[in-house]
Amino acid sequence: MFRTFDEKAFRQAINDKDFFRLKISMVSAMLGDPTFEHGEAEYVLKTLEEQVPEIFEKYVKLGYEEELERSAWDKRYFTKLVYWFQENFAKERVPYIKEVGQVVHRDTAEQYKRSMMQEETPKVRSKETKAQRVENGNFPIAKAVLAVVALVIVVRVLFKALLG
Repeated sequence: MFRTFDEKAFRQAINDKDFFRLKISMVSAMLGDPTFEHGEAEYVLKTLEEQVPEIFEKYVKLGYEEELERSAWDKRYFTKLVYWFQENFAKERVPYIKEVGQVVHRDTAEQYKRSMMQEETPKVRSKETKAQRVENGNFPIAKAVLAVVALVIVVRVLFKALLG
């Protein structure tokens, strides 16, 4: 059912009350489906509400957090919102993240729909090189964003460990 992470590991994290892994799963679902069209993020959120409600925190505006006017929203802002959600895991943040994601990732959702329609019909394997696929816009953006967020998380954990 899950596209952005391993369901078995998610279920184990629920059983272990592994908040770190569960938060990463939620963040991965949001970044993997920024328009929330596939329902994975909502499913993860509902599962956490039902099975691990203590994971959620009271909403606190972070000192470095910013709120932009709708006209200034972009994909970078969406990624920041998701990061801030991880920092303050408050359910109240999700509707705004969803709204921003649906606006700034509309093109991503349309591209996904087109690719799904193409998968329904048999296709011949292209001999395009990786560089040509990137140049033609066939680069998996969601995976790149996930990689960047994972890197930020790892660096943050290392800093916390080093600083005590």
